[in-house]
Amino acid sequence: MNLHDLEKVESPSFYLDLALRKARERAANLGTLKGDKLQKARILALTKLTTVQATIASTLRRLVRSFPSFDDLPEFYQELCKTSFSLNDAKKALATLEWVASQAQRFGREYARKIKTARTVRDVHAHRAAFYGRSASLLKQAKNALRFLEAVRKELKTFPAVKTSIPTVCIAGLPNAGKSTLLAKLTTAKPKIAGYAFTTTQLNLGYARKGPLKLQFIDTPGTLARPEKMNRVERQAHLALKYLADLIVFVVDPSGQVDKGRQKKLFTQLKRLDKPIILYASKADLVGEDAARMALDELTRAALPRATRPQELLQLVVTALKEA
Repeated sequence: MNLHDLEKVESPSFYLDLALRKARERAANLGTLKGDKLQKARILALTKLTTVQATIASTLRRLVRSFPSFDDLPEFYQELCKTSFSLNDAKKALATLEWVASQAQRFGREYARKIKTARTVRDVHAHRAAFYGRSASLLKQAKNALRFLEAVRKELKTFPAVKTSIPTVCIAGLPNAGKSTLLAKLTTAKPKIAGYAFTTTQLNLGYARKGPLKLQFIDTPGTLARPEKMNRVERQAHLALKYLADLIVFVVDPSGQVDKGRQKKLFTQLKRLDKPIILYASKADLVGEDAARMALDELTRAALPRATRPQELLQLVVTALKEA
């Protein structure tokens, strides 16, 4: 799901100016008007009025439609929303825009009747000006809703664009264990890789195909923090492991660069998610096959699938998903 292309939410004055500009353009294209001064004034005023109310209503409704239906979002995205902003406030803000759109149309009908029955040109102009004033006031009532929705839009843009309809494998492990390197070897992804911890500052996504099976891999930054202490990316990783992962690959660093106690503690946390786990020893090409296997045995003696080579791991992943 991609939430990165939502339309920017502007200020009340922006939408009023847009409506008035379109009204002027529409009026300018009317050409030569027939009738006496009063008839011409009515035609001109009604043209501007209908354009203003239609522009306000259609623009705000388009804005409402551009946002996702929060109740219909996959569970991962719903939970991510809940940790980022109030879903109830977002729904109320969208409802406010829908109400403003409906009121703009109601005011349009009301003042259209007044203009049609106006007896003087001056009355026509007065009714048109009154409608403009009511429209401006109406949009100002949506100021807080618009501001809040723009904040929501910016937050939604930070959400990862994961696919929720295909098998998902989350790669977990402590910082600098080799998760991003593994992702690059298994998929076509090009994550940032460096020889120091905390290189992963976002959820890196990659895709691989094994026969007819398409797999989504998510590189999750390792953390031992409690949920309330997590930063934005750690929170996304926690929710991905909980709601997206069909299977977890736990990356073990056999080189001694990662604290074994912390590594075991993170592994214990992941087991509580009750998801299938495959163990993978990174850097086997540096420390040797025996040292890599030994590191896996030191972590746990449990009968879990384990691998030291990327293609060996990929085959284990496919087998585990088929058996799930």
